[in-house]
Amino acid sequence: MASKKGTLLEKNVERLLRLSGLSPERNVIINTYEIDVFVIYKNKRIAFECKQYEKSGLTVRNLIHQWESKNRELELDKIVLVLVGCDISEKDYDLAKKYNITIWNEGTLDKLSEIAIEKKEDALKEVIEHTCLKIEEDTTRKEIERIDEEIKDLKERESKKVWPYSEIEKIKSVQYIAAKIVIIPFLILFLVTVIMAGFIKEVPTALAIMWALWLVISFLIVFISPLVWIRYLVLRKKLIQAGGERLPLSLPIPKRWK
Repeated sequence: MASKKGTLLEKNVERLLRLSGLSPERNVIINTYEIDVFVIYKNKRIAFECKQYEKSGLTVRNLIHQWESKNRELELDKIVLVLVGCDISEKDYDLAKKYNITIWNEGTLDKLSEIAIEKKEDALKEVIEHTCLKIEEDTTRKEIERIDEEIKDLKERESKKVWPYSEIEKIKSVQYIAAKIVIIPFLILFLVTVIMAGFIKEVPTALAIMWALWLVISFLIVFISPLVWIRYLVLRKKLIQAGGERLPLSLPIPKRWK
C-alpha cells in the first residue's frame, strides 16, 4: 500500500513542478541511487524524495541522515523531502536545515499545488522559495550593468562640464571683441585728431560726431559687462556642480590677452 501511495505522491510532485514551468523527471538513477523526482533549475540539481504512509512508521531523523550520507556522493544542490502521513517535529526541521535539506509536509504541498493551478505566474517563484534553494546572482551580468551605469553617469557629468566651458569661452570672446570695439576706435580717432586737426577745418565737427558715437558704444559696453559677468557666475556654478574646475569669481582673461 505504501508503494502505491508513494507513486501517487511522486505524480503529484511532478505535476506541481510542471505546472510551475519546470521540466521534472521521475525515477532518475544517479550513481546507482534512485531519485523519485529530479529537476534542474538554473544549473542547480534538485532531488525530491517522496514518502507517504497510512500510519506513521517513518523515522524522519533517519531519513534525513540517510539523504545527508547519499548526498556526499551525489553532490546535489538541494534535497527536498516531501513527507505525508507522519509527524514532523521542530527538531526534524532544524536537523534538515543543518544538512541543506528542505522538508515539505502535506500542507506545503497543497498550498503550492493551489498556487500552481490558480496563479501560474507566481508558481515558479513560490516553489523555488519553498525549496530554500540558494540561487547565486549573475554577478557578471550585474557587474556589466554597474559599469555601464558608471560610464553613462560619467558621460553625463563630462557633458555638463563641457557645456559651461564652451559658454565661458564665448564670454571670453565677447570680452575680446568688446575691448576692440572700445579701444580701436579710440586709437584711430586719436591719430586722426593729431594728424588732421590743423589742416581741415571740418575735421573737429566730424571728429566730434565720431567721439560721440564712441562714447555711446563705450556706454553700452559698460552696461552690458555686468550682465556678462552674471552669466559667467551662473555657468561657473553649474561647472562646479558637475564636478568641474572651480574658476575664480572674476571674469577669466582670454589667453590671447596674456
